[in-house]
This record gives sequence, C-alpha cells and structure tokens, in this order.
Amino acid sequence: MQRPSDASNTYMPIHQWCGRRERGLVARFGDADSIHRTIYRALEPKKIWNDPGRFPGIVRDYGGTFNLEFSPDGSLLAAACEKKSIVLFDPLTEIQICAVKNAHSDCVNSIKFINERIFATCSDDTTVALWDIRNLTTKIITLVGHSGWVKNVEYSKRDGLLLSSGFDGSMYAWEVNNGIDYGSVYWRVLHTSGLLRSRLSPDENRMVLSMSSGFMIIIHDLDLANLESDLDGFYPNVYRLMQDSRQLIPKAVRFRHMFYPKRKKNRIELVTDFPPDNHPEMIGGLVIHPQGWCTLSRNVSIDETSEWSVVHDIQEISQNDNMDEDEEEDMVERENEGQEESEDERTEEPANNNTSGTDALAQPSTSGTDIWATEVTYRERKAMTTSHARNRGQIYGIVSGVCSSARAGYTGAGKKRVTKAVASNTPRMLYYIQESNMNQGYLKESCFSPDGRVICSPYDNGFRLLAFNENCNELQHATDIGRNGSPQLLQEVKRKQCHSSLVVSSQFSPRFPLLVTGCLLGKIVWHQPTLN
Repeated sequence: MQRPSDASNTYMPIHQWCGRRERGLVARFGDADSIHRTIYRALEPKKIWNDPGRFPGIVRDYGGTFNLEFSPDGSLLAAACEKKSIVLFDPLTEIQICAVKNAHSDCVNSIKFINERIFATCSDDTTVALWDIRNLTTKIITLVGHSGWVKNVEYSKRDGLLLSSGFDGSMYAWEVNNGIDYGSVYWRVLHTSGLLRSRLSPDENRMVLSMSSGFMIIIHDLDLANLESDLDGFYPNVYRLMQDSRQLIPKAVRFRHMFYPKRKKNRIELVTDFPPDNHPEMIGGLVIHPQGWCTLSRNVSIDETSEWSVVHDIQEISQNDNMDEDEEEDMVERENEGQEESEDERTEEPANNNTSGTDALAQPSTSGTDIWATEVTYRERKAMTTSHARNRGQIYGIVSGVCSSARAGYTGAGKKRVTKAVASNTPRMLYYIQESNMNQGYLKESCFSPDGRVICSPYDNGFRLLAFNENCNELQHATDIGRNGSPQLLQEVKRKQCHSSLVVSSQFSPRFPLLVTGCLLGKIVWHQPTLN
C-alpha cells in the first residue's frame, strides 16, 4: 500500500484531479497541495497596463506604482502612484475605471480599504485622505497630524479606527465613523524613533512594528485605548541597547512588566533573530499571514550589500508561561529597588571619576535628565562616506548615572540580577531567503497568497513565488521548526521577469486566481494561471 506522504510528492495534472472529482473519488492526502502548486506555477502575464514599450503614444505618466490594493470583496483594484495619483481598475476586465490626479501634493504611498466603497490613502505630503469610490472628484476629508512622510495606513474594524504611521515616528488613530462635519477626532497612540511600518493581524489582536534599527516589535493583546499610556516613556532603541550591553538603564528597566507573558493587554515582545549573514538595519517591508500565524519582513543589511526576506512566528508561545505569580511579584520588587538605587546613584559621584570624554558621558546630567538619545537618520547615514563615520552608531550618548557591571563592582549575583531585570528575546525566525539588492533605496511590497501557502516577492524586474517547502504545504504542515527545528530556506516555486523596470509592489486578489505587480515605470501586469 502506498504511504499517504508519497502522494504529496507526485504532482498531479489538473485534468486528472478534475476527473477524480467528476467520478466522486475521495481526495487523497496531498492532492490539495499538488493542485495549489500546479496553479501557482502556471501563473503567466495576461494583461499589461501602461507599457511604454508597447503603447508609447498612450502611456499615462503616473510614475512608479508604489502600492496595489484590492477591495475586501475583490471587485476593485487601486494603485498608489508616485506622481500624486490614484488609479482604479476592474480586476477581471483589466480596464482602468478612473484616475485621480493630484490626489495629494506628493507621492501616494499606500492605500487601505475601510469597506467596499471607502478607502484611505497616505502620502509623503504628511497627510491621510479618505475617498468614496462613488464620487472621486473630491476627498471626503483630509486628515492632518503627521509631521513626516506617512508610509502606511491600517484599519481596525473592532475599534472603528484608522491607524496611520510615518517617518516622524508617530502612529495616530483617527475616528472616521462618527461623521466629519466638524473634522475627525484623532490622537497619537504611540511615538517611537525609527518607526517604519505597522501592521495589524487579521483578528486585530496583535500589531507588528518594523524599525529602522534592525528589529521588530510585536504588541500582543492589543488595546488601542490604553496603548499610549502603557508605552508612555518607553524607548525601544534604548531598551534594545540595554539588552545588548547587559547594563541596567533606569528609564528602560522600569518597563520590564510590559514583557511579562501573563500580561493581559499590550504585552511587548522584541524580535531580533535574523539569518546568520544578515545584520538588518532598514526593515521596510512588512506583511502578516492571512491567518495571522507569522509575519514576512524585508530588510536591507547595515552594510547595504544584501537584502533579505524573513518569516517570523508571531503566535503566543505557551512555553513562556512557566513564570508563576510569585516570581513576577518578586521581579517587580527587585526592579523597584533597582530604580530607587539608581535614583540615589545619580546624586553621588562615581567612585572612579576621570576627566576623559568617555567617562564624562557616564556622569550625572546637570539638567536632571536621566537619558538622552539621538538617532542618525537614514538619509544622514547614506551621506556618510567613510566606514569610520558609519560606525558612529545610533545613540550619541546616555546620561543616566548607570555604570557598567565592571565599574559598579558587580558580583556574580549582580550579573544574575541584571539578567532577571532585562527581558530576553525569544527566537522567532522560521524561514528566510536572500533577495536581489537592486536599487535598495525603494521599499518593496511583498505579499501572501489568500490561502497563505505562497509568498510573492519582487525580484529585480520581476517577481519570485516562494513557498515554505517544495510541496506548497500550509505553514502548520510544512515543517517542525517549532519543535526544536532550525530556520529553513524558503523554496522558490516560480521566477518571472515581466517588467522593464524594478518591481516594487505586488498583490494577490482575495477572490480570484489573480496576481498583479507594479514597477517604477508605472506599468502594471496581471498574472493568471495558464493551464495546459
């Protein structure tokens, strides 16, 4: 008798699968994986829109296609374009329905549908706009609050809030369902230096943030109403520095309770594990699995010589629940004692008081400020020409009165105390693959297929379809990484070069077997299965 596992290794022709269904035969183990693999491998370009090579006389100069988004029912496709424009299409006929020129005063970065007829756009002009597809001659409202480029928008159905985040480090929540006669009520839900992208999980129970400092933040059991107060004073970059240096920083260590596994709302987790040859800096691409099981990020290494796509698990990990309440209470007491001691230390001079510039940074601040930290922006880092200048780091100085373990005369017990007081990061990486590093100055939008089996990743002037294994299994059946397995390489299912410029956006239809990709020249290509 043939083993069930052997069926998944035999790729069934589509007509054979249809014949078995017609005869009423029971599906065999692995048949669904085989059919999905066949369909995804059969994706071929069907329609090209705005191709300057084929139709030079009628090309519309909308600029690069930075984002592609389908409406929730898949009946409409919207494109966010570089030259201040929005273009709407019928996904099935591939016909342009309409275009909105000068939708913003700068390039349009992202589109998010609130429902089948209302969608939001964000732009480098620092604004967010709401639109109704029934009347695109004017905006419903323009939302003003950001002070920097706005790179993505999300919508929380549970709270009825539109969430926008930008390069100013702020995320704002906008009430868009209570009428707009007197403007929209909004508030800042968090502010953190280096924020690039933010995504909500499908169940809206988690939020994932990508940073320009080479790590991600997961906020579990999301409570938007209390997020601002819970994270008030929390600096992720400083906390990450404390983890790396194993040195207590009072302003950071007081947020240890935010990492407790049993915390009910807004629990924080830092994701810091990446491939061995990948030292990430700019994590510009971020998307969440349709079932909310994992996240796919795309980053540029700190030396700017490589680019990587990495899949991380974002689900709850039950093995971390082994900390009982007594241990948590004891840890809180130790942290409070540590904070009081640190406050006392700031009023005393260090035992070894030198006049060097390095020791001067460890001296208490005369202004009473515990910590100051300044980040080098991405553009400033790009402008640095020498490796010496690039190695200046992201944090110029810390004035907290906190000494290293050696200077403070820490014993073994003291080092253990530091370890207990500083949260550790659980390994989360599942899969990874190195990408093409062509023109790393642009954010590239990868996407999951609706069933979550396949990833479409922009690759040079085309795209790659990547799967968790060669059989296109779903994530939970693909591997045993969660059971002491090591992260694995994503498997390439298909590669296609179909554009004349760098591909920066891609999206699967939630309803039809359809993939669309967009490039910097503004060309959009429809891909559908071509089955023999």
